[in-house]
Amino acid sequence: MAEIQIRGVTKVFPVPRGEVVALQDVSLTVADGEFVAIVGASGSGKSTLLNLVAGFDRPTGGETSIDGKAISKPGPDRGVMFQQSSLFPWLSVRENVGFGLRLGANRDRARPGRVDELLKRVGLARFEHQFPAQLSGGMKQRAAIASVLAIDPEVLLMDEPFGALDALTRSVMQDFLLQIWEDNRKTVMLVTHDVTEAIYLADRVVVMAGHPGRVREIIPVDLPRPRNLHTQSLPRFVELREHVTSVIRDEVVKAAEIEEQQI
Repeated sequence: MAEIQIRGVTKVFPVPRGEVVALQDVSLTVADGEFVAIVGASGSGKSTLLNLVAGFDRPTGGETSIDGKAISKPGPDRGVMFQQSSLFPWLSVRENVGFGLRLGANRDRARPGRVDELLKRVGLARFEHQFPAQLSGGMKQRAAIASVLAIDPEVLLMDEPFGALDALTRSVMQDFLLQIWEDNRKTVMLVTHDVTEAIYLADRVVVMAGHPGRVREIIPVDLPRPRNLHTQSLPRFVELREHVTSVIRDEVVKAAEIEEQQI
Protein backbone atom coordinates (compact mmCIF):
# COMPACT_ATOMS: atom_id res chain seq x y z
CA MET A 1 0.00 0.00 0.00
CA ALA A 2 1.21 3.53 -0.77
CA GLU A 3 -1.36 6.21 -0.01
CA ILE A 4 0.08 9.73 0.10
CA GLN A 5 -1.43 12.09 2.65
CA ILE A 6 -0.77 15.83 2.61
CA ARG A 7 -2.43 17.56 5.54
CA GLY A 8 -2.57 21.34 5.97
CA VAL A 9 0.91 21.81 4.53
CA THR A 10 2.53 25.24 4.54
CA LYS A 11 6.04 25.92 3.28
CA VAL A 12 7.84 29.21 3.92
CA PHE A 13 11.24 30.08 2.47
CA PRO A 14 13.36 32.85 4.01
CA VAL A 15 14.59 35.56 1.63
CA PRO A 16 16.83 38.60 2.24
CA ARG A 17 13.86 40.92 2.76
CA GLY A 18 11.58 38.61 4.69
CA GLU A 19 9.99 35.37 3.59
CA VAL A 20 8.10 33.78 0.72
CA VAL A 21 5.09 31.57 1.39
CA ALA A 22 5.43 28.91 -1.31
CA LEU A 23 2.55 26.75 -0.06
CA GLN A 24 -0.31 27.56 2.29
CA ASP A 25 -2.66 25.06 3.92
CA VAL A 26 -2.45 22.46 1.15
CA SER A 27 -4.32 19.20 1.71
CA LEU A 28 -4.45 16.30 -0.73
CA THR A 29 -4.74 12.51 -0.60
CA VAL A 30 -3.40 10.33 -3.41
CA ALA A 31 -4.85 6.84 -3.16
CA ASP A 32 -2.79 3.68 -3.48
CA GLY A 33 -2.22 3.00 -7.18
CA GLU A 34 -3.70 6.34 -8.26
CA PHE A 35 -2.15 8.58 -10.93
CA VAL A 36 -2.46 12.26 -10.01
CA ALA A 37 -1.17 15.15 -12.12
CA ILE A 38 -0.44 18.57 -10.63
CA VAL A 39 -0.70 21.61 -12.89
CA GLY A 40 -0.68 25.36 -12.43
CA ALA A 41 1.11 28.52 -13.41
CA SER A 42 4.76 29.07 -12.53
CA GLY A 43 5.16 29.95 -8.86
CA SER A 44 2.17 27.94 -7.65
CA GLY A 45 4.30 25.58 -5.58
CA LYS A 46 3.99 22.42 -7.69
CA SER A 47 7.64 21.36 -7.47
CA THR A 48 7.86 22.45 -3.83
CA LEU A 49 4.98 20.11 -3.00
CA LEU A 50 6.63 17.23 -4.85
CA ASN A 51 9.92 17.85 -3.03
CA LEU A 52 8.14 17.67 0.33
CA VAL A 53 6.64 14.28 -0.55
CA ALA A 54 10.04 13.13 -1.81
CA GLY A 55 11.54 14.08 1.55
CA PHE A 56 14.03 16.54 0.06
CA ASP A 57 12.57 19.26 2.29
CA ARG A 58 10.34 19.55 5.35
CA PRO A 59 7.10 21.52 5.61
CA THR A 60 7.00 24.62 7.79
CA GLY A 61 3.57 23.55 8.98
CA GLY A 62 1.31 20.54 8.46
CA GLU A 63 2.41 17.02 7.59
CA THR A 64 3.20 14.79 4.65
CA SER A 65 2.99 11.02 5.13
CA ILE A 66 2.73 7.70 3.31
CA ASP A 67 0.28 5.22 4.83
CA GLY A 68 0.26 7.24 8.03
CA LYS A 69 4.06 7.31 8.43
CA ALA A 70 5.43 10.85 8.45
CA ILE A 71 7.91 11.71 5.70
CA SER A 72 11.13 13.04 7.19
CA LYS A 73 13.70 12.18 4.51
CA PRO A 74 14.08 10.49 1.11
CA GLY A 75 13.55 6.74 1.10
CA PRO A 76 13.52 3.71 -1.22
CA ASP A 77 9.71 3.66 -1.12
CA ARG A 78 9.77 6.77 -3.35
CA GLY A 79 11.39 7.01 -6.77
CA VAL A 80 11.95 10.50 -8.18
CA MET A 81 12.37 11.65 -11.78
CA PHE A 82 13.21 15.15 -13.00
CA GLN A 83 13.10 16.95 -16.35
CA GLN A 84 16.76 16.25 -16.99
CA SER A 85 17.60 12.57 -16.68
CA SER A 86 19.65 11.85 -13.57
CA LEU A 87 21.96 9.40 -15.32
CA PHE A 88 25.64 9.35 -14.44
CA PRO A 89 27.53 10.23 -17.65
CA TRP A 90 30.52 8.02 -16.73
CA LEU A 91 28.36 4.89 -16.27
CA SER A 92 26.89 2.69 -18.99
CA VAL A 93 23.13 2.23 -19.37
CA ARG A 94 23.32 -1.09 -17.51
CA GLU A 95 25.39 0.43 -14.72
CA ASN A 96 23.02 3.37 -14.39
CA VAL A 97 19.93 1.14 -14.20
CA GLY A 98 21.51 -1.04 -11.54
CA PHE A 99 23.20 1.74 -9.58
CA GLY A 100 20.43 2.21 -7.01
CA LEU A 101 20.44 -1.48 -6.14
CA ARG A 102 24.03 -1.19 -4.93
CA LEU A 103 23.10 1.37 -2.27
CA GLY A 104 22.73 0.02 1.23
CA ALA A 105 19.11 1.14 1.67
CA ASN A 106 18.05 -0.71 -1.49
CA ARG A 107 20.05 -3.94 -1.39
CA ASP A 108 17.16 -5.93 0.04
CA ARG A 109 15.15 -4.97 -3.06
CA ALA A 110 17.68 -6.48 -5.46
CA ARG A 111 17.00 -9.83 -7.10
CA PRO A 112 18.77 -11.78 -9.85
CA GLY A 113 17.86 -10.70 -13.36
CA ARG A 114 16.13 -7.47 -12.30
CA VAL A 115 18.34 -5.21 -14.43
CA ASP A 116 18.07 -7.53 -17.46
CA GLU A 117 14.26 -7.53 -17.17
CA LEU A 118 14.10 -3.74 -17.03
CA LEU A 119 16.50 -3.23 -19.93
CA LYS A 120 14.26 -5.44 -22.07
CA ARG A 121 11.11 -3.76 -20.74
CA VAL A 122 12.29 -0.28 -21.75
CA GLY A 123 13.78 -1.46 -25.06
CA LEU A 124 17.40 -0.73 -24.18
CA ALA A 125 18.90 -4.23 -23.96
CA ARG A 126 20.85 -3.63 -27.19
CA PHE A 127 22.24 -0.40 -25.79
CA GLU A 128 23.21 -1.63 -22.33
CA HIS A 129 26.90 -0.83 -22.82
CA GLN A 130 26.33 2.64 -24.31
CA PHE A 131 26.87 5.79 -22.29
CA PRO A 132 24.22 8.52 -21.79
CA ALA A 133 25.94 10.88 -24.27
CA GLN A 134 25.37 8.25 -26.97
CA LEU A 135 21.60 8.08 -26.38
CA SER A 136 18.70 10.15 -27.73
CA GLY A 137 16.57 12.19 -25.34
CA GLY A 138 13.80 9.60 -25.27
CA MET A 139 16.26 6.77 -24.64
CA LYS A 140 17.81 8.69 -21.75
CA GLN A 141 14.41 9.12 -20.14
CA ARG A 142 13.58 5.42 -20.63
CA ALA A 143 16.87 4.56 -18.94
CA ALA A 144 16.04 7.01 -16.13
CA ILE A 145 12.62 5.40 -15.64
CA ALA A 146 14.26 1.96 -15.56
CA SER A 147 16.76 3.13 -12.94
CA VAL A 148 13.89 4.32 -10.74
CA LEU A 149 11.85 1.14 -11.26
CA ALA A 150 14.91 -1.00 -10.43
CA ILE A 151 14.47 -0.32 -6.71
CA ASP A 152 10.74 -1.13 -7.06
CA PRO A 153 9.43 1.94 -5.18
CA GLU A 154 5.81 2.08 -4.10
CA VAL A 155 5.55 5.73 -5.22
CA LEU A 156 6.75 7.49 -8.38
CA LEU A 157 7.28 11.25 -8.12
CA MET A 158 7.86 12.93 -11.48
CA ASP A 159 8.70 16.58 -12.08
CA GLU A 160 8.30 17.48 -15.78
CA PRO A 161 9.99 14.21 -16.84
CA PHE A 162 9.32 14.81 -20.54
CA GLY A 163 9.61 18.59 -20.60
CA ALA A 164 12.90 18.65 -22.52
CA LEU A 165 11.71 16.30 -25.29
CA ASP A 166 10.34 17.21 -28.71
CA ALA A 167 6.57 16.84 -29.21
CA LEU A 168 6.67 13.47 -30.99
CA THR A 169 9.12 11.86 -28.56
CA ARG A 170 7.12 13.27 -25.67
CA SER A 171 3.95 11.64 -27.01
CA VAL A 172 5.72 8.29 -27.34
CA MET A 173 7.08 8.58 -23.80
CA GLN A 174 3.63 9.36 -22.42
CA ASP A 175 2.32 6.11 -23.89
CA PHE A 176 5.37 4.30 -22.52
CA LEU A 177 4.70 5.68 -19.04
CA LEU A 178 1.05 4.63 -19.27
CA GLN A 179 2.14 1.08 -20.14
CA ILE A 180 4.51 1.01 -17.18
CA TRP A 181 1.79 2.29 -14.86
CA GLU A 182 -0.82 -0.16 -16.17
CA ASP A 183 1.62 -3.04 -15.54
CA ASN A 184 2.74 -1.96 -12.06
CA ARG A 185 0.00 0.32 -10.69
CA LYS A 186 2.42 2.44 -8.69
CA THR A 187 1.11 5.50 -6.89
CA VAL A 188 2.15 8.43 -9.10
CA MET A 189 2.37 12.19 -8.59
CA LEU A 190 3.30 14.02 -11.80
CA VAL A 191 4.08 17.73 -12.01
CA THR A 192 3.63 19.13 -15.50
CA HIS A 193 2.94 22.40 -17.32
CA ASP A 194 1.29 20.46 -20.16
CA VAL A 195 -2.48 20.32 -19.63
CA THR A 196 -2.96 17.76 -22.41
CA GLU A 197 -0.34 15.50 -20.81
CA ALA A 198 -1.98 15.82 -17.39
CA ILE A 199 -5.43 14.83 -18.63
CA TYR A 200 -4.13 12.05 -20.86
CA LEU A 201 -2.18 10.35 -18.07
CA ALA A 202 -4.00 11.03 -14.82
CA ASP A 203 -6.98 9.81 -12.82
CA ARG A 204 -7.29 13.28 -11.29
CA VAL A 205 -5.81 16.66 -12.12
CA VAL A 206 -4.96 19.02 -9.26
CA VAL A 207 -4.90 22.68 -10.31
CA MET A 208 -2.72 24.85 -8.08
CA ALA A 209 -3.25 28.55 -7.49
CA GLY A 210 -0.27 30.72 -6.69
CA HIS A 211 0.93 33.49 -4.39
CA PRO A 212 0.83 31.56 -2.11
CA GLY A 213 0.51 28.07 -3.57
CA ARG A 214 -2.72 26.30 -2.70
CA VAL A 215 -5.15 23.83 -4.25
CA ARG A 216 -7.60 25.68 -6.47
CA GLU A 217 -9.53 22.72 -7.88
CA ILE A 218 -9.33 18.92 -8.13
CA ILE A 219 -10.77 17.56 -11.37
CA PRO A 220 -11.57 13.85 -11.86
CA VAL A 221 -10.60 12.60 -15.33
CA ASP A 222 -13.55 10.41 -16.25
CA LEU A 223 -12.02 8.96 -19.41
CA PRO A 224 -11.84 5.20 -20.06
CA ARG A 225 -8.62 3.22 -19.72
CA PRO A 226 -6.51 1.99 -21.39
CA ARG A 227 -5.93 5.24 -23.27
CA ASN A 228 -4.37 5.86 -26.65
CA LEU A 229 -3.91 8.71 -29.10
CA HIS A 230 -7.61 8.50 -30.06
CA THR A 231 -8.49 9.44 -26.47
CA GLN A 232 -7.27 12.99 -27.08
CA SER A 233 -9.89 13.52 -29.80
CA LEU A 234 -12.84 12.53 -27.59
CA PRO A 235 -15.29 15.37 -26.87
CA ARG A 236 -14.92 14.77 -23.12
CA PHE A 237 -11.13 15.07 -23.37
CA VAL A 238 -11.47 18.40 -25.20
CA GLU A 239 -13.98 19.59 -22.60
CA LEU A 240 -11.65 18.70 -19.72
CA ARG A 241 -8.68 20.36 -21.41
CA GLU A 242 -10.62 23.57 -21.98
CA HIS A 243 -11.82 23.61 -18.37
CA VAL A 244 -8.38 23.04 -16.83
CA THR A 245 -6.81 25.61 -19.16
CA SER A 246 -9.44 28.20 -18.26
CA VAL A 247 -8.86 27.68 -14.52
CA ILE A 248 -5.09 28.14 -14.92
CA ARG A 249 -5.57 31.21 -17.13
CA ASP A 250 -7.89 32.71 -14.53
CA GLU A 251 -5.19 32.29 -11.88
CA VAL A 252 -2.53 33.83 -14.15
CA VAL A 253 -4.74 36.88 -14.75
CA LYS A 254 -5.42 37.25 -11.02
CA ALA A 255 -1.71 37.06 -10.23
CA ALA A 256 -0.91 39.71 -12.84
CA GLU A 257 -3.56 42.03 -11.40
CA ILE A 258 -2.18 41.63 -7.89
CA GLU A 259 1.35 42.39 -9.05
CA GLU A 260 0.14 45.47 -10.93
CA GLN A 261 -1.60 46.77 -7.80
CA GLN A 262 1.59 46.34 -5.80
CA ILE A 263 3.74 48.37 -8.18
